Amino acid sequence: MNKILTIAIPTKNREKYLIETINSIIRQKLFFNIEVVVCNNKSDDTTHISMQKYSEYENIPYYQNEQALSIDDNMIKVASLVNTKYFLWLGDDDFIVKDGLSKILNYIEKEEYDFVLLSATRVSEDLSVNLGCNLETSLKNIKIDNNTIYKSPKDFFLNHCFHMPFGTLIVKKELYDLVLKENKRFRGTSHAYSGLVFDYLSKKYSMTKSVKILLIREELIMLRQVEKTWKNTATKIMMQEIPEWFLLFDNFYENEVKKILTYYLNLQFNFKSLISRRINGLISLRNYTYFTKYASFKQKIKYILVCFLPVLIIKENIPGKNNGKEIS
Repeated sequence: MNKILTIAIPTKNREKYLIETINSIIRQKLFFNIEVVVCNNKSDDTTHISMQKYSEYENIPYYQNEQALSIDDNMIKVASLVNTKYFLWLGDDDFIVKDGLSKILNYIEKEEYDFVLLSATRVSEDLSVNLGCNLETSLKNIKIDNNTIYKSPKDFFLNHCFHMPFGTLIVKKELYDLVLKENKRFRGTSHAYSGLVFDYLSKKYSMTKSVKILLIREELIMLRQVEKTWKNTATKIMMQEIPEWFLLFDNFYENEVKKILTYYLNLQFNFKSLISRRINGLISLRNYTYFTKYASFKQKIKYILVCFLPVLIIKENIPGKNNGKEIS
């Protein structure tokens, strides 16, 4: 039968989690109705050896990059390897809930959508504890009573631009043909994948005057809370890259971007957030230029004041703190 869905997994140095994720997909009903493509971003561990045991599965093509790519570029590379109508970008440490694959296939086989956003729940590393759906990458929970369909990319952007963590996005393969081949605008923001999705939706809307976006209420993805590869650059991502990501959107989203970026920067530069980062040695006057590039004058003053608080300067020098070394 013709397959309609590929699960696209970029990976690097996550052998243990990757193998557990692949095995969990193999155990899903209808596994043989999909493809699972894995793109190894030149891992230093033995991922390449472990993947050899899946060579018996024709529906698990495996690729290994000769040269290491950025996180953004490897996610785009794995999308380019998809040959089905839809693909689900899935993190190498994340899981589809039991029977979740059959439910996902039911949605995209019954009706045609330009984009599907899956709801997710956070779980502990061993999967034993459900930590809820207040995602680290979200500003608020997804709270809907039923599945929701959007026909306006702007409305979807305004309501859910922060509810798109990697691992919950089902995109049409035509995303690559319309946007990914040429668009390099979002590269280097660590969120190119979601920026390009919004680019795709606005471009599709301008071409057809119509899009169909489905938000599924039921939590079908488990986002496992393990140490992230981007942990050491989290402050840089939050205070520098995400504001830059907003400003890279085309004029189609201009009014929506202004609203959300203002809200987002206010959260990043409130005293509680700044003091917490200062206590943990994540901000200092040394990285002022990096972290306040997109801040307002008032927000810059707050940043400077927090960095001058004596008690926090003392705590910053406690052994074991990383003293703002996220920026080299």
